[in-house]
Amino acid sequence: LVGGIAIAMGAARPDEVKLSPVETQKKNERIVDRLLSGLSVRRAGLTYVIKVNYESEDAAKAVDVTAQVAQLKGGTDAQANALSELAAGGPRSASAVKDLIPLLKSDDTVIRRLAAYALCQIGPAAKAAVPDLKALMQDPDTSTATTAINALNAIDPSATEGIQVLNVTQ
Repeated sequence: LVGGIAIAMGAARPDEVKLSPVETQKKNERIVDRLLSGLSVRRAGLTYVIKVNYESEDAAKAVDVTAQVAQLKGGTDAQANALSELAAGGPRSASAVKDLIPLLKSDDTVIRRLAAYALCQIGPAAKAAVPDLKALMQDPDTSTATTAINALNAIDPSATEGIQVLNVTQ
């Protein structure tokens, strides 16, 4: 991640020509502008929901949704990796929603949380998951329940109207 940030902020890759300081500054400004344009902050009860939506302009970095959905049928590690990749795909992973919903009922807490996070990143296209995410708000793992609430806010903010989050840090 740190290397990726360094590269995003202008550090030269081994196979890349180094940019001049002016070109580097302009590139950094474009990256920051794109990040800020995808930033949204809204209040949900006592919590602030901050969402950053950033998609790479590089088509080569696009997520192969079909391949990741196939990995969801594997073991826990394969599922976790696939869920992370699908989350990174954001709205481009919308075709995987029907495959993600059953994972909200997984016996594995991490898988339930990652599935909710992936649906959160997909956003409004994951509307079919709203009933299951509402049920997941009752998860005994507070981090998973919080992720479910964040996902509902990202998918359909009206789905959490009237819900008070008293303490999500215990």
